[in-house]
Amino acid sequence: MNCSASAASPVGADTHESLLTHSLYHKNIRFVDLLLTWGANPQQAEVHSVLQTYDPAILDRFWTLGLDFTREHALAHELARSSARPLYGWAKRHHDDARIAKELAIALADAITEDRERATALLLWAGADPHIRVPSLRYNDEKYPEDQSSALEYALIYGKGKLLRRLKPDPTVDNFDKLWASASDLATIEYLAEIQAPSDWSVPLLHNIRKITWGYGDHWETRTCIEKLGSLGARINALTPDEVKDLRRSMLRCRVAFKVRWVLGWLKAVAHCDPTIYAELIRTPAMRRLASN
Repeated sequence: MNCSASAASPVGADTHESLLTHSLYHKNIRFVDLLLTWGANPQQAEVHSVLQTYDPAILDRFWTLGLDFTREHALAHELARSSARPLYGWAKRHHDDARIAKELAIALADAITEDRERATALLLWAGADPHIRVPSLRYNDEKYPEDQSSALEYALIYGKGKLLRRLKPDPTVDNFDKLWASASDLATIEYLAEIQAPSDWSVPLLHNIRKITWGYGDHWETRTCIEKLGSLGARINALTPDEVKDLRRSMLRCRVAFKVRWVLGWLKAVAHCDPTIYAELIRTPAMRRLASN
């Protein structure tokens, strides 16, 4: 189809819009300019086709013409997965706009979760806020703010403690008890301890004990975390009957007995666990057999 045929087509706007998206994907910028001049509706362009031009002038033009780059978090998706610096530069110039700021924060959370180091670095350079809680690109939690987390919280959940010095956790902004509740790598524990201790040391301690008994993650790393927490004063001082029951159940279900035996041996020390809690934990015959081996 030539340009003149397209311009005369009775189909009108639909044809222009189809050609507009096609031209954007193929980075035929001169044809894009002609189509807009002939009356193609810029707000009907496929958003990703605009973003993937990585052309600041095109981005500015469509943004000014009213195309919503945040539709279905298209900009966040591109920022989380791209390595095109011009796109991050455009977002950096516009990050004072609350809509763009949110997309940057969403993209940062996703990049950290997916371990995309270059995207993480570029997003921080562009001004992404790691402290605000945002919807996840992986989970359908848009309507459930209480289930959302910040990029900083995702870094702890996924054991990316080495990023903390760049993400800069701040007790005046971040919920440190929530951060500590997900602390499961040595870098995280050491760095958070430099800033602020948890209100209850047993919370991160129990998190790591459960992590061992659940059987996921690196056993030796988690064991090192438990020992580090113990050296910082972490101790099991109080558990509800249900918490004791749940911990006992997870230990009995653990398929690797030596992990449970190590945990029980560590908890047996008075410095690490209240003796009455330990006695309640191992009161069943099956648990006593585990503890005695």
